[in-house]
Amino acid sequence: MVLSAEEKHGLRVASYFAGFFLSIGTAVAAYVNSSFIEQFVGEESVGLIYIIIAILSILISFNTDALVKKIGNRKVLIVLTVANLLSIIGLILYHNAAMVVPFFIAYSICNFLIMVNLDLYLEEISDDRITGKIRGLFLTLNNLAWLCSPLLAGFLASQQEGYNTVYFASGLAFVPLLYIILFQFKNIPREAFEHTGMYAALRKLWQAKEGKEVNIRHVIKLDLLLNFFYATMIVYMPIYLHLHVGLPWEKLGIIFTIMLVPFVLLDFLLGWIADSWWGEKELLVTGIIITAFATLMVPLLNSQSIILWGTILFLTRVGAATIEVMKESYLFKQIDGKNIDEVFLSRNTYSLAYIIAPMIAMVWLALFPYQYLFGFLGIIMLLGLPTAISLKDTR
Repeated sequence: MVLSAEEKHGLRVASYFAGFFLSIGTAVAAYVNSSFIEQFVGEESVGLIYIIIAILSILISFNTDALVKKIGNRKVLIVLTVANLLSIIGLILYHNAAMVVPFFIAYSICNFLIMVNLDLYLEEISDDRITGKIRGLFLTLNNLAWLCSPLLAGFLASQQEGYNTVYFASGLAFVPLLYIILFQFKNIPREAFEHTGMYAALRKLWQAKEGKEVNIRHVIKLDLLLNFFYATMIVYMPIYLHLHVGLPWEKLGIIFTIMLVPFVLLDFLLGWIADSWWGEKELLVTGIIITAFATLMVPLLNSQSIILWGTILFLTRVGAATIEVMKESYLFKQIDGKNIDEVFLSRNTYSLAYIIAPMIAMVWLALFPYQYLFGFLGIIMLLGLPTAISLKDTR
């Protein structure tokens, strides 16, 4: 079965809405997840839970690509979304660690796998001529959901039922997602996917000396770098601002909302620019430089000003948003929906970053003052410049 251009357009619109509801369901709980699970495992074990989630996500996704090839991506998405809803029900109903921890791990893994499979679905119905616009619009709608999450999560968590209200809202967002998958998605023909296994794909990319495989390898490195930045910032910046700078959570909610604005304002615009004018390479380099130097400013700040912190963190996300859209556009111009293994390798950099970042941060914080962790992160971001410069531009 070959999909017509009109059918692909309709499925892309459905995918945009699916991504939006997925992001709402994920984002509304993202800022309370660690506090929620801390009640059951203790503060010292929260990091361990996230490392377990990351490791299991990688191991499961290394086999999910074979399942997609066997039964089709739509069926896999249905199974994952139903499992996610059941996990949320478990989080709401049970109040002991023996039950909550497994449900929390399952909930987190399902969120990750749904995101990966939805990415794969969108790629199969995309057009390389407008990849930047497609990915830019998809990311804009996703990030619009994330923009609302800090203030919404704070409001819901303050209600009488607390975390139950947050996870109930998360579950509500997955209901329309399931509806879209069930009634608006079409199953991509199984034979459309080329599956050799991610281990084989990783070896092929690692050993490549020239050609598009080298470019794919480089952009996956940048994917890992960006996710390392996100993992470090998401885990350690709230702690730093709250406990070390002394900002209350009411101010932090405002600061984090300001911080996320670039993802909504820039994603589609940058995708359009990459398709129409410059290509991805120049913008990737620009994004890395902005992210690095804005992050290097963090240890120099000694203020509780919402405007000052909002501005600096806003700039870090201007750079991060640029990297995000450009590496997405570049990757999906190098591959197509048949390259299922490369898609899964790219998305597993998210989980890998959540293993690497806490380990490095724990060692760093044992040796140096807290604020210098962000100076170290800024330097690490600069190390991505040679990789970005070595890419073969698409224009």
